[in-house]
Amino acid sequence: REALLTQEEKLAERRDLREQIGIEVQNITERQRGFIPREIGGVLVTAVEPGSPADGVLLRGSIIYEVNDVAIDSVEKFFSIISTLKGRTFPLKFIRGGYSYTAKISLPE
Repeated sequence: REALLTQEEKLAERRDLREQIGIEVQNITERQRGFIPREIGGVLVTAVEPGSPADGVLLRGSIIYEVNDVAIDSVEKFFSIISTLKGRTFPLKFIRGGYSYTAKISLPE
């Protein structure tokens, strides 16, 4: 399915997923990596939408490194996994302030 989508369709799908979970993410740069071990990938949360499923769980600056027991190493991987979880509640692992946390997030259909 992924290969059949045009670039415009991929961007529209990613925009819809961002709105559903309520966060903006970006790949982690070497400078941002700081204290995070190299073996942990992840994406950096750059914004959290008030009232979204992520509100009250994630904060700007959190690093999501696992979604539904799948390691995340890029924005593409993050949205690929999230796209399979519509209408479900799933575990999300993240780092904030040097500590690792696990939370459950529920996405609408």
